[in-house]
Amino acid sequence: FKFPAGTRKIGYYAAGWKGDKASLTVSAPDLGSYTQSLVSQDGVSNSTPFTINADVTNYFVVEFTGELSADTIVTFAATKRCIFWGVNVVE
Repeated sequence: FKFPAGTRKIGYYAAGWKGDKASLTVSAPDLGSYTQSLVSQDGVSNSTPFTINADVTNYFVVEFTGELSADTIVTFAATKRCIFWGVNVVE
């Protein structure tokens, strides 16, 4: 994801695949990496119905040690299958 210069915080929702213990790492050049363990959800699987219960256990905020100095690609990498959505700059 590309974020604008001046970004200090990024918020997102994420859930682990049914039965998996996944973690998601968010990395920005020169500002470090942040890893979060994800809660697995039964509705996040290969079979319908897909039911995702988004609540406080699925919402995360990454706060970098400083601001992005220029428009920057921030990477998201998972250890196992997961989904993430609602990725935005947090004011």
